[in-house]
Amino acid sequence: MKKYWKLSLIVLVAAAGIGSFYIQKALSKSSLPEFTLQQEKGEGGSPKLTLVGSYEERSTLAQSEYSYEPVNITLSGSRYKNSLSYIQQQESNWFSYPDYDNLQRKHRDFMRGVKWEGGVFENEKWLVSVQPANSPEQWSTFSFKVADKKTKKQMEFLADIPNKRNSWIDIHDVQRIGNEVKVLAEKLGEDEQLVLYTFSLQSQKLIREKSFELKEKDQNISSRFNFYDKQYQTGPEKEAVYEVEFFEEVQKQEGHWEEVTASKVLFIINLESETAESVKLNSESETMNYYGAGSENLYQAAYVNGRITVSEIDSKTQKTDILTEIKAAEASQAAAFKDDVLFVVYSRSVKGYNVNSGKEVYSYKIAHKPLEKGARLSINTIHIAD
Repeated sequence: MKKYWKLSLIVLVAAAGIGSFYIQKALSKSSLPEFTLQQEKGEGGSPKLTLVGSYEERSTLAQSEYSYEPVNITLSGSRYKNSLSYIQQQESNWFSYPDYDNLQRKHRDFMRGVKWEGGVFENEKWLVSVQPANSPEQWSTFSFKVADKKTKKQMEFLADIPNKRNSWIDIHDVQRIGNEVKVLAEKLGEDEQLVLYTFSLQSQKLIREKSFELKEKDQNISSRFNFYDKQYQTGPEKEAVYEVEFFEEVQKQEGHWEEVTASKVLFIINLESETAESVKLNSESETMNYYGAGSENLYQAAYVNGRITVSEIDSKTQKTDILTEIKAAEASQAAAFKDDVLFVVYSRSVKGYNVNSGKEVYSYKIAHKPLEKGARLSINTIHIAD
């Protein structure tokens, strides 16, 4: 009888705990506000915009800290990550990557097992996934999955890469060009470098490897670079765009060391030709840059001191032409190009400007009911679907 009573008590307490957990979770979900993009200006339909960010509330335990929930906002409303089922949350590695998130829903079988450490390529005919076959700090083998979208035929294989130092490898871009798969990755070891691996689909082996070093000749100059992921930036399909900042540490009179920007360079790698071009940029430290594909060249939007300067960059001639300047009422949270329109996210709105004239051609309101005291919406990227 005692055993039965103890067991009953344990079950009762456990059930109460589980019930409390789900009630709290339900209340948490119901307290999340609904955000919607409302179009106020725009001709000929509306681009499919997705704002990617988080809803944040001050912690009840520490007012200086925030608790947050990832959210995607579209014309249809908002979608929070915690609105997904537990299983969906575990599978949804791509919640903050709208392209990949859509891929996972459209091609569920193909995307099963695809992790965020790898890369996925899609065009009208092919789906290609490249994943690490072992742990990231010991990457020496890539796992490939290639599917024909029309016939549904699929093949999988493993291919080794030289990695004697067991460098950590971060995959940046995957492209299928003809019967080859190009994998652009960052190799993190004693010397950080970008490596372009080329694999043959016929032999299912690595056939070429090319390294790109983002360094200055001056040994006292260090560098860091930002990769403009095509999931966020509408970049050229067969090109990878990097903004490289070269800096040196200078000791001030007070005795402390400070980083001083020496120069900034735009580094563009063409995965098809396996070549790279570089263009010198404005080295102002407060500049925030965004990039996108123009009809022939690369667009750049630079935010400095309340103004957005839109330029067109020709990497072959090293020429940069200013197209227009736009007065911004506030600092932008995110921006992206689509065709000849620059979309800029502000705290309460999204504006679309023609890159040639600077004229506002699209306008959206980020609509919501009054937020809780101390709560805020933070947008870090804007995605524009084809």
